[in-house]
Amino acid sequence: MEPAFNLMPVLLLFGAVQGLFFSLVLFRIQTGNLFANRLLASLLLLFTIGLVDGFFSVTYAFVRHPFLIGIYWPLQFAYGPLFYFYVKSLTVPKWNRDRLIFFAHFLPVILFAVYLIPFYLLDADRKARAWYFGHSHLRNFAVGIHPIEAVGILQLIGYLVLALRLLTQHSKSIRQNFSSLENISLSWLRTVVVAGLLLACMYAFFAVLSQFFVIYEEIAYINNLLVAIAIYAMAYKGIRQPRIFADVDASRPAEKTTRITAHSLTPEVPLCRTQSSEQEKVPSDKYRKSALTGDRSENIFARLSALMEKEKPHLETGLTLPMLANMLDVSPHHLSQVMNSKLNKTFFDYVNEHRVVEAKKMLTAPESGRFSILGIAMDAGFNSKSAFYTAFKKHTGMTPTQFKDRSKPSEIKAIEDPH
Repeated sequence: MEPAFNLMPVLLLFGAVQGLFFSLVLFRIQTGNLFANRLLASLLLLFTIGLVDGFFSVTYAFVRHPFLIGIYWPLQFAYGPLFYFYVKSLTVPKWNRDRLIFFAHFLPVILFAVYLIPFYLLDADRKARAWYFGHSHLRNFAVGIHPIEAVGILQLIGYLVLALRLLTQHSKSIRQNFSSLENISLSWLRTVVVAGLLLACMYAFFAVLSQFFVIYEEIAYINNLLVAIAIYAMAYKGIRQPRIFADVDASRPAEKTTRITAHSLTPEVPLCRTQSSEQEKVPSDKYRKSALTGDRSENIFARLSALMEKEKPHLETGLTLPMLANMLDVSPHHLSQVMNSKLNKTFFDYVNEHRVVEAKKMLTAPESGRFSILGIAMDAGFNSKSAFYTAFKKHTGMTPTQFKDRSKPSEIKAIEDPH
């Protein structure tokens, strides 16, 4: 007897419609990271097909439409590659896409489809009976299906691990190139990857458990519901995700900036204190082969310190490493090396430390009461209140409000520059 049309089929069908809608929206977007949008659209379309397959499964519609049985199964091997390449398209700015290598990652889809050809060639009645007794996994049809399913789960986990590695590298990279991380940190995508890893492991565990206990149908319901939730989350965040490296272009001059040369330095300009001489004697392996000489490094550092003191480029919310390097007429790589070797700081930490200093001056100024905390944060170069609070507490050990309450104009001492 066929099961009643309960809430689960409704959720699956609604999720499929939403997935199809978001997929079409992403396919039609002609701005931003087009390749990333196409990959996400393909991934959402794949999720949609999976939800439709789940809908046909829980409603036993496959018995009435046996020609649709098995179409989705090979496509499950495309989840991992699509997700991995989506992450890579967002995190690797100069990704050299080789079409042959790209499509080679989808070879398991073709191989599994070839493996299922004998099943596809069955007559409709035998195919429907095979599916019915195996409940969409051909348990009574081919003993080889379980090892292949295990390979599929392992493949997905492998690609998710690779995606997590890319996101870890991305997290380090943006701190070397950007002064504000909102909308580019991809923390939401890291959460999706970690959740995907946990769900893949849980699915594998319960799939094994279902062989001994009659809970396969319940697990299938839960899995399909989680896929529907994943569609909403990924579509919402993916559509709003801006192109991360679009503005990181060293050839584009920053607005309202002045190039600083060694001749423009004045003796009274205070410089940030560098690392100890013992630290400088041991070059980092990262820069061991760098062409930057010691004298050149000192020159860049002196000009950087003067620039930060005179022009205050850190007050520009969208400041990036290439923009700052352009102002100094040096390569972004050399500027990053100077910050790392001289100060042991990333570009993100270096710029935000200067912003905190500016904010401290504003908070302790006699007229500070006329301005809100958010207003001071924006004037100091931060682009959000949360980013301001995070940076301020990191560099001072207290919140801006606590710092303001503890400070009185008559008791304020000179505020030191970052070191």
